[in-house]
Amino acid sequence: MFEFLRRAQSDETPPEVKASATGKVVALGSGRVSGRSLSGVVSEICREAGIVDAETSRIHGLVRGYTAGGGETGRARLQPLMLAFGFDGFERDGKLTFLSRALAQESIVEEGQAVFTSTDAPTIEHSRAGRAELSGRVRLVHVSAGGGYSVRSVEAVEPDEAAGSVSVSELPLVLSGGEAAAMAERWLAEARIARDTVSLGLPPSASRLGVGDILRLGVGAGAAYRIDRMTITAHRGIEAVRVEPAVYRAPMRQEEPPRSAAFSLAVPVEGLLMDLPLITGEEAPVGPWFAATADPWPTKAALYSSEAGQSYGLDLVQNGPATVGVTETALPAATAGVVDYGPALRLRLVSGALSSTTPESLLAGANRALIGDGGTENWEVFQFEEAELVAPDTYLLRRRLRGQAGTDGIMPEEWPVGSVFVLLENTPQQIALPASMRDVSRHYRFGPAAKALDHPSYTHLEMAVRGAGLRPYRPCHLGITANGSDIDLSWIRRTRLDGDSWSAPEVPLGEESERYLVRIIEGGSVLREETTSAPAFRYASADQALDGWAGGGIAEVAQISASYGAGPFARIALG
Repeated sequence: MFEFLRRAQSDETPPEVKASATGKVVALGSGRVSGRSLSGVVSEICREAGIVDAETSRIHGLVRGYTAGGGETGRARLQPLMLAFGFDGFERDGKLTFLSRALAQESIVEEGQAVFTSTDAPTIEHSRAGRAELSGRVRLVHVSAGGGYSVRSVEAVEPDEAAGSVSVSELPLVLSGGEAAAMAERWLAEARIARDTVSLGLPPSASRLGVGDILRLGVGAGAAYRIDRMTITAHRGIEAVRVEPAVYRAPMRQEEPPRSAAFSLAVPVEGLLMDLPLITGEEAPVGPWFAATADPWPTKAALYSSEAGQSYGLDLVQNGPATVGVTETALPAATAGVVDYGPALRLRLVSGALSSTTPESLLAGANRALIGDGGTENWEVFQFEEAELVAPDTYLLRRRLRGQAGTDGIMPEEWPVGSVFVLLENTPQQIALPASMRDVSRHYRFGPAAKALDHPSYTHLEMAVRGAGLRPYRPCHLGITANGSDIDLSWIRRTRLDGDSWSAPEVPLGEESERYLVRIIEGGSVLREETTSAPAFRYASADQALDGWAGGGIAEVAQISASYGAGPFARIALG
């Protein structure tokens, strides 16, 4: 366990870099991200749509990159470009023509030139849309030209905006920050100005006008309107929307230098999911703890879970590697509640570092750690006062407090060489689950946070937790007394909740009710099993005879939780 293979470095470009350069952001399906002129891109789209003589000489701009998928029509491919760069397409003189709005031809129309198109309408009919549907905030989502082609967004906001509504648009274009900001500001201005529209009729002599041209109503500072629709009958019916040509003049912006995203290694993450007891009493009683490490560490690690192996949800993100190691010497069992002065425990860390503490800090809870077999439930909580560095990443731990948080009840006779060590401070985190999820199998996936959930570096694990935070402590001070031919057992109750107070006459119960399970075992067989509501039990001579007890064996006592069941057993010899 925790054997990390360092990936050999080579001159070959990492697979994830190749993918970002050839797959995600392309220009018209060519597989490259490179700057091209707007007129060239539009011409190529038209040729692919079967139009070989489109007029594109009057549109200008640089297309840094454009995502174009398969199966789209030419119109669908052109629309994002028209929105972004502010140009229109229309038929003129039998040819498809594209014209930048900044280069549109202007003509002056005085009111006396307009003709009546209807007997009940004025020669020039003005209208203005209401403000209800206008948004004072525009957000543009795009692919950033700097760094690793990440998806970013910019916003433009009216100074008097108070409604909070946001108009969001996504463009499959590679843009610099300044370009995106200028587009968002232009859209916001266009939306405000385009509230005003005008309808009028002009005589046939106005044949020089066409869709896309600009009309100025009145000499001098008259308002400008772009012709969006024209019908030709006995006269020329025009529908136009107000514009301000200055909006389409690209502002000068100081661009920030591109920032490359940090390279994220696709290194598998070694993770531990542990069902632990309440450590301080503030934790959730049900829910696994997660600790991850890797060599090298991939900046962050993420843990996802799902009930059925699909539709995973993010549970947590671990920012740094956990302090994890493997023991190089065995650790025999020791008495809980007193300092263990036995031989030093030698361990080698995979990640992290250890430090010593003072006796006072030790008693206050410092240097909490786990030792276990790497599985879900079998973990002992202990503390250590001294950590001596004796070799690279190798420590000797001395003066330990064993079996903390009630784990003395599951402490084996010996933790063997190769047991897993985890420092509990700072890094390990808990996933809180409702009590209804006890013993319910869940699917977990963990790996580098920068990678997708289905990346090969992710590890899948399916497990269920019993909820060790609900597990009662093992009773203490189990004693036996002969009362004639009867045998009396007595013990002292412990609690998993608020048991550290020295002022209370007795520790709180911590369970729904006080109940214990008592067993009489001889020769490996259970002769008697009973429950009692008091910390005492009498094995009467009549019951001994009925059970066929021969005078040996052991007695076991465990406290019962209505949620968890029986906790660890305390044992005492009967013979």
